[in-house]
Amino acid sequence: MSEASTTEQLQLIFDAAPKSTRKRTDKCIECGAPAQEDHHVIPKSLGGTATVPLCSQCHGRAHGMRRTANISDLTRAGLQRARARGVALGSAGPKNLKQDIEGRRQAADAFAASLADVINRMKAAGMTQIAMVAELNAIGIQTPTGKETPTGKAWSRTQLQRTLARLTERD
Repeated sequence: MSEASTTEQLQLIFDAAPKSTRKRTDKCIECGAPAQEDHHVIPKSLGGTATVPLCSQCHGRAHGMRRTANISDLTRAGLQRARARGVALGSAGPKNLKQDIEGRRQAADAFAASLADVINRMKAAGMTQIAMVAELNAIGIQTPTGKETPTGKAWSRTQLQRTLARLTERD
């Protein structure tokens, strides 16, 4: 069934229905299944405003698609096939994440340690945290992530406080 013929058929159904029966229904006008989508009888791009309720499958057919199942059904079937092949699913638990967390923690500790001399000199000079942030930005030291913040500053007071906390833990 082509898109034009389906659209024409739906237009005929819509036109043939008495105006009193054109109220919103929760059933697909094609197959009687629960309606999930509204189909524009005349495409919106052509100025159409009238819609008819259709289920996903009938709506797909109206647009020339071959929908045979909902996405959740397809996903479920795909997961079952993966299990049958022996694929381990759901392996993103704490054991899996621990290595990543430990690696990031070590990288953050190493970054803080690389700044220890600079930060200790700033502390010895009696600089406030705000002044330290301004100085880190002025001398061009990148943040631990190497990214700029939405305000355009490379360092924020929170980032400095986290770095200071890592240096304090280290000592």
